[in-house]
Amino acid sequence: NSASPGAKTGSPIDKETCAQCHSGALNPVDWISTNIPAAGYVTGEKYTVTINANDPAAVKIGFEITAESAAGKQASFVITDDTKTKLVNSNKSVTHKSAGITPVNGSIAWSFDWIAPAAGTGDVTFYAAINAANGNGSTSGDKIYTSKLTVAESKTNIVNSKEINKFNVYPNTA
Repeated sequence: NSASPGAKTGSPIDKETCAQCHSGALNPVDWISTNIPAAGYVTGEKYTVTINANDPAAVKIGFEITAESAAGKQASFVITDDTKTKLVNSNKSVTHKSAGITPVNGSIAWSFDWIAPAAGTGDVTFYAAINAANGNGSTSGDKIYTSKLTVAESKTNIVNSKEINKFNVYPNTA
């Protein structure tokens, strides 16, 4: 019922998932989607990220998601539905609120925005842990799902950042 305490996405930095408290095996799924073009994200652009969860036996479903690159957290999230979602983990992740955990026919979706990081960041991976709770009032018998989605940086970002590094100003009077 309560939101994730933070750092429970299963990412390389967070390491842990909801399975540390809720019993159940980790089940990998492809439940994260975005409107980031196949050509990659563009620095500073805002994109929508969506988690579509589905477990017909679940009474409640919650989640936590973060974004990471080789350089660390790339989590510039913007909450677009503050009834169902909120920031957690020092604003480096998004999680559910109590009003955003009731599935309809076993399905639930959450959406929020993500602002793409600086040029040269490279691939960014979204990591999510989703808890499909059976509603028995304890942490036993729940199902924990993990999902990840890697998005590339637009090659335009990389070319532009390299060109900027070769910028010279003339005349140089020194």
